[in-house]
Amino acid sequence: MILKALYDYYNRCNNLPASGMEEKEIGFVIVISKEGNFVRFEDCRIDNKQARTYLVKKHVGRSSAVVANYLYDNSAYVLGYAENEKAKKDVDN
Repeated sequence: MILKALYDYYNRCNNLPASGMEEKEIGFVIVISKEGNFVRFEDCRIDNKQARTYLVKKHVGRSSAVVANYLYDNSAYVLGYAENEKAKKDVDN
């Protein structure tokens, strides 16, 4: 009964992301061609504290497994770059 009420409430709220999706602030976008070649970086930051919001697939929770998010992630996962060595070792393992 409670699950049914939550389901109905979710369907009444038109401004919520679809199931399995979430809105995420993304500061930089890597643009690639249809062939998969690098084209450019795009800066999507609005100011020092905010970035443009995109609708993306819900993030993967990481505890010990190294699993990247689908089409978005931080620089350590996407580019293999980390400012500190601990973060880089976590990605490499």
